Amino acid sequence: MWSGMISVDKLLANKGVYVGIVTLGVILSSFVLFSPFIPESVAFSPGDIATQTIVSTRYLETQTKADLDEEVKLRDQVRASVGRVYSIDTQVNEAVLAHIGQYFTYLKEYVVDDGAFPEGWGFLSAQDRQELLSFSDEMLTSLQYFTLANAEKLLLTGFQQVDSEQVRDQLESQLAVLNVTPLQERVIVGLILVTVQPNLVLDQTKTQQLINKQLSQISKVMTIFKEGQPIVYEGDLVTQDHVDILTDLGVYGLQASLNKFLSLLIVVGLSFVLVERFIFFFNQHVYKNKKYFVLIFLVLFLLVFSARLLLNVMDVQGQFDIQFLIPIPILAIILSMLVTPNLSLLCGTLASLLVAMMYKGDFLLFLYLFSANAVTTFVFYRKYRRSDLMVSGYILGLFNALMVVSIGLFQEINDPLWFLMNMGFGFGNGVVSVMVSLALIPYFESLFKITTPHTLLELSNLNHPLLKKLMVAAPGTYQHSIMVANLAEAAAEAVKADAILCRVGGYFHDIGKMKRPIFFTENQFGVENPHNELSPRISKMIISAHAKDGQEMGERYKLPKVLIDIILQHHGTTLVSFFYSQALHQEKESEAIEDEFRYLGPKPNFRESGILMLADSVEAAVRSLDKPTPMKIEGMVDRVFKHKLNDMQLVDCALTLKELETIKTAFLSLFQAIYHSRLDYQKELDNIISQNTSGNE
Repeated sequence: MWSGMISVDKLLANKGVYVGIVTLGVILSSFVLFSPFIPESVAFSPGDIATQTIVSTRYLETQTKADLDEEVKLRDQVRASVGRVYSIDTQVNEAVLAHIGQYFTYLKEYVVDDGAFPEGWGFLSAQDRQELLSFSDEMLTSLQYFTLANAEKLLLTGFQQVDSEQVRDQLESQLAVLNVTPLQERVIVGLILVTVQPNLVLDQTKTQQLINKQLSQISKVMTIFKEGQPIVYEGDLVTQDHVDILTDLGVYGLQASLNKFLSLLIVVGLSFVLVERFIFFFNQHVYKNKKYFVLIFLVLFLLVFSARLLLNVMDVQGQFDIQFLIPIPILAIILSMLVTPNLSLLCGTLASLLVAMMYKGDFLLFLYLFSANAVTTFVFYRKYRRSDLMVSGYILGLFNALMVVSIGLFQEINDPLWFLMNMGFGFGNGVVSVMVSLALIPYFESLFKITTPHTLLELSNLNHPLLKKLMVAAPGTYQHSIMVANLAEAAAEAVKADAILCRVGGYFHDIGKMKRPIFFTENQFGVENPHNELSPRISKMIISAHAKDGQEMGERYKLPKVLIDIILQHHGTTLVSFFYSQALHQEKESEAIEDEFRYLGPKPNFRESGILMLADSVEAAVRSLDKPTPMKIEGMVDRVFKHKLNDMQLVDCALTLKELETIKTAFLSLFQAIYHSRLDYQKELDNIISQNTSGNE
């Protein structure tokens, strides 16, 4: 599709271009992640005319200047209405009682011959004073006691001002119950009236406590804005109250945080390093192809960008959790099919973390995305048929729906509509992601020149033009290729390699023989071997050229690069032993010519290519056996394996010795099924005829 327009491999061959693309990807991804944290600032000033209607983005309780003035007025009213608290001043009481005591002291000590009375007793008549002087000390002490007791009782009632009539009435009421003489009553009342003083004083502490108690019962005067309620309308005059409200709302005069952007930039950069190190240690084949890094970055960026778009939708439709539609299964499917499942799991986990950070650290969203990515990776593992993929999509959708239920229960949500809608989002996410992935994968395949199992399945159709030509032009090679495909597929399944690649590689590995089919023994049906007329060197050149011829045919028919690699590598640098032996016999130059009789290679450098080499060699060797038996077949297979190992043909393809034993067992099982013992039908037919002839005689 884009093969003639863009060559990603050539573009990334330039290290500067590759570094530039990676750097740009890190910066763009960081900016997308940071974009929700960029505040939507309003820059109106008091006195400006609003150029737009601004509404509250959330429920807000705020106190404007008018609210504050109203609250201050209300508090002043409370302070004015609260009565003052007075307390009895004990010092005044003590002074009054002391003053009374002094009167009696003076009276007892003051003695004059002329009968003059001490000063301060003018409230008594002359007769009463004269009679009082006749009192004994005991009588004066008793009178003093009654005076002090009644004064103290009077002072305990407390009063701000001395009302003589009120005091007189209270004292007379108190004295009515006492057995005192009229003179004693007049002395007590008169002396108290002379000495008594106001004893109630303002108690500032208790008064303030009472005021504070009343003030504490006053609620703050607040202005309430509900989400979506207009704060200022377009064309209105902006006041200081509007500015204060917008400030409290968090949208006035705000600036983006550079620190937060730098933190996200570091996280994205470290994520790339983590992916790069993971690939370096665990998947060297992917590490050597920089296009895979660009593919991973592109898919991650598209996922983060789509999550950002859904975040905008959430701002409009907040009643449902639109984040359950974030298409992380698409990332898992694409990376599983175009790269490897383990990388899909790692990248999906990192993507879940980044998206959760963008959604203000939503851990439940991270849990949902992480589990959806993991389940997608698991259920789509080695699923190639469309029917299997759709079933996997339904399984993923059901899992997403269950995760939505668990999240809702954890948040103690009781709205059935919430569960219904968001379960639908989760299920639809799983099913739709499969369909979208199947639609996108061909574009990624074409752009990055990556072969997926789906492409290989299409190529496995025996009606492919090359295979149809091979069947007609080289029928023996065609049958050989079918057998090699079966052997390679069985071996690949046994060692967990790519069985589809091995089968399709078996179909196409010998297409180069179509150029000169008669020069290969499997296509020589009753025809003289043309090599009899050629020198060993020429024959070797013709035989070994079929790998290069196959490469040219594959490129002409747009075969994937991995198949072309198999075509070139399925013989490695193996020695063309038959013609080499002839050359040794004819030329006697064993040391000088061995390298000249080897295939050009290269040697197999991935597991599937190594399996194809073994399957091709084993099939040809077993086919050459005369009356093959299980013992002969096993011996021949052993010799082929030992020869390839000793010739160092498998050193680059990462097949272990244990896997080679497993491959050998798979080959033998298949050969046993093909070359099982059969009845000698001709002999049985001759016996039946012989028996019938004897019976007739």
